[in-house]
Amino acid sequence: MQSVERFSDLPCFGWIPEAGMARVNLSYGEFASLVDSVARGLRDLGVNPGDRAALITDNRLEWAAVAYASNVLGAAYTAMYTHQHGEDWEYIIDDSTPRVIVVADTGILDRLIDTLSDDADDWPSGGVILLGEDAANELPPDGVKITNWGEFVSAGRASKEVERRE
Repeated sequence: MQSVERFSDLPCFGWIPEAGMARVNLSYGEFASLVDSVARGLRDLGVNPGDRAALITDNRLEWAAVAYASNVLGAAYTAMYTHQHGEDWEYIIDDSTPRVIVVADTGILDRLIDTLSDDADDWPSGGVILLGEDAANELPPDGVKITNWGEFVSAGRASKEVERRE
């Protein structure tokens, strides 16, 4: 928060979306706003102090936003990588018992569905957040909600503020 106060309008993250495209920058203030929206969204999906949010993605802006938002809530995040085997994901998810899983794309979601149980009670209660805006190819068991990133962030922005922990 000190960096946000000091450098609000300066670039915090930068990336090139695709080869040949111009660099995109996100300022400290914009990132803080995103983290706030993600924290609200995670809270609304049932992530509370002491809980976990799981991520299956490569390094990217959304990963950082979920990590910081988890900290805002007093929760933790469990990181997994896209190149891991599904059995590794299953073990880590069973061990960490996250409230929600954030996945990189539809291909990762398909692999996760192939690996995890067909029983919705074995999945995180907050469901799956799918990065990007593509529709899921495969669907998890009935009762497991999939939310695209844009919808998730928008819902968080519209939600009530998160009470800050001291």
